Amino acid sequence: MMVVVVIRVVDKATRKPVPFAPVQLGAYKSFTDGNGVATFDIAPGVYTVAIRHSDYRPYTAPMTIPPFEQYVYVERARM
Repeated sequence: MMVVVVIRVVDKATRKPVPFAPVQLGAYKSFTDGNGVATFDIAPGVYTVAIRHSDYRPYTAPMTIPPFEQYVYVERARM
């Protein structure tokens, strides 16, 4: 079973979306859209999420995608 993971990247100070930021979830790569959202359709498991943008400090953290969920929403505020 696959899980839809939605990661929204926002500026910590302004809470505005960060568009076009590279987001990596394990071996899967994507970019945020104009609303700061990146979406992945992946198998449950433990992954490392990495978010990079030239205007911000890099963000890296472990993320567990549970097998019983069908949809996971994560918001990452960065400065």
